[in-house]
Amino acid sequence: MDGILETQFSSNAGVPQGGLPGGCIALWQRRRLVGKSSLIGGILGALLALCIPSQYQSTVRLMPPEQQAFSGGGSLAALAQSALPAAASGVASSLLGTKSPGATFVGILQSRTIADDLIRRFDLLDVYGARRLVDARRKLTSRTSIEEDRKNGIITLTVTDHDPVRARDLAGAYVEELDKLVLQVSTSSAHRERIFLESRLKSVKQELDAAVQELSLFSSRNATMDVESQGKATLEAAARLKGELVSAQGELRGLQQIYSDNNVRVRAAKARIGELESELRELSG
Repeated sequence: MDGILETQFSSNAGVPQGGLPGGCIALWQRRRLVGKSSLIGGILGALLALCIPSQYQSTVRLMPPEQQAFSGGGSLAALAQSALPAAASGVASSLLGTKSPGATFVGILQSRTIADDLIRRFDLLDVYGARRLVDARRKLTSRTSIEEDRKNGIITLTVTDHDPVRARDLAGAYVEELDKLVLQVSTSSAHRERIFLESRLKSVKQELDAAVQELSLFSSRNATMDVESQGKATLEAAARLKGELVSAQGELRGLQQIYSDNNVRVRAAKARIGELESELRELSG
């Protein structure tokens, strides 16, 4: 009995066996196209990454001064000293109700005054391609990060720019402008305090002159006092109390610019002023 030999030929020559799905078979048949597409995509991605300008960051860290040093009005370079007192002052500020110098410095660094000075100084209108000052200011703000660490009081300022030299110079310029404004504010505060003290001394002198005239008239009419001895002692005591009162009032004004009304030093200064005013009223009577 003759047997019949049947032979089957597969049309999927070169395809891995194992029962692959139809989608995988179609992908395998187009493997060369997929490889070329991946290669072209990788080359285009590399070229695009090379075309994107690099960004550089420059970071500076500032140590705010202590409360007393900040009230003195020294420059930032002289004030930024040890970290331990600033860390302790951060806790004391919340307990005593004082105003944090670090928060004040952050507010100054974020002010329009410093931003506008930096825009003019580095010609950022052309660098950022901005037509208006507000657009350049917004661009500079988006590229500047200013943060304060509430634990140790350190202020971290980071500037991002496509030019590493400009990023470094901008970060340094922020510190220079802050130093300049701190000096201006301190000088202005001292000038206002000096004007206040001079005006108070002038008014005290006028009051003393009027008291001398009244005392002279009273003694000449009643002949009850020796103007040379008793009047001189009384006027000297009044002048001393007036001087102490003016000094205490000036100290109170200086403290109120730094501390809140609930601060211990502010309350003590107010109590001292009340005592001096009471003694002066008794002496006048």
